[in-house]
Amino acid sequence: MNIKIKTTFILLGGVSTLLIALFIWSFLDLANESKKLELVEHNRFLMFEKSGELRQSSDDLTRFARAYVITN
Repeated sequence: MNIKIKTTFILLGGVSTLLIALFIWSFLDLANESKKLELVEHNRFLMFEKSGELRQSSDDLTRFARAYVITN
């Protein structure tokens, strides 16, 4: 009977250790994915900012071209 209890506790300890290791691994993976998502969101913000600048430059160029044509 003593050997079965010892074996049961060793098995439970091993399973607990495995579950804790899987939890830590999944937490670290989630943190890594979160950092990747933050980088994607930052790049998206920069892209929108740059597209606004390009649109404004295009609008200015169009306005200057029209003014040049009108004033000859």
